[in-house]
Amino acid sequence: LPSVCLGQKTETGKNLAGCVPEGEYDPDTDYFPDKTAATESLLWNVQYFNSYKIIRNEIEGETFVLYQCGTPIPEAEINVAHTHFIPIPLKDGIALSSTTHIPHLELLGLRTEIKAWIGWSYFISSPCLNKLLDDTTSTLIDDGAADEAVTNSLRVTHGPDIVSFHNYRSAYPSTLYNVTMSAYLEVTNEAIFEWGKFFAIFFNMEAKSNAIFKETGERYRCIAEESIDIVEVEDNGVKPTVLWASYTNYTGVDGWNVARCPNYYCEYAELCQA
Repeated sequence: LPSVCLGQKTETGKNLAGCVPEGEYDPDTDYFPDKTAATESLLWNVQYFNSYKIIRNEIEGETFVLYQCGTPIPEAEINVAHTHFIPIPLKDGIALSSTTHIPHLELLGLRTEIKAWIGWSYFISSPCLNKLLDDTTSTLIDDGAADEAVTNSLRVTHGPDIVSFHNYRSAYPSTLYNVTMSAYLEVTNEAIFEWGKFFAIFFNMEAKSNAIFKETGERYRCIAEESIDIVEVEDNGVKPTVLWASYTNYTGVDGWNVARCPNYYCEYAELCQA
């Protein structure tokens, strides 16, 4: 995917993929004709204004003012206790620390915007992202690195506006733009998948994310209906029991982790009449 270019429209929408050229800002212009909304998730929401958006992580109490680059920071929000004011679309890329976030970026065509990985790379199953790390296109940051070292390394290497997305805000108290992703707390598959829209909002890619969500949701519901039909045809009167568990010997948390419903894997099992 090419880098963000000045003044270009996004490939599949009307929102800018770059900045408003100097001297051309118009406060009466709606710079985000392509919009999105959370329809399955209750954990985040977004509001649109002419030159900025406010996106909220409801469960963490975080709010981010995302203002179109080339326009001023909105005066109406300056004295409000927002978490960060971030110019968009992001031009310095992002840092990730959770493998579950990778598919969202890859589906949006934003893999090369993953400028850094914080943690152990052997958890990454994406061969293309591993290649970016191997050839140092993306920076690998040790999980135990000091917060100041992480901040300095990423800002010097990739730019001052790089944004770090993670599951646990308290685990990454660096002075980077930190954004908490709470998709792991969702209990349905469509709500989890909808966090792809959350990422897209930072890149003005609402049109593409809306299309992906709609098309994927239709396929998922179709397969769900088919699975119910298959089970009904093959039903032998015995309802299967599913155990979803994993063992870890990670220091301090040794033992078995056994799933509890509701959760996304419980949804799979229930669709198959387990």
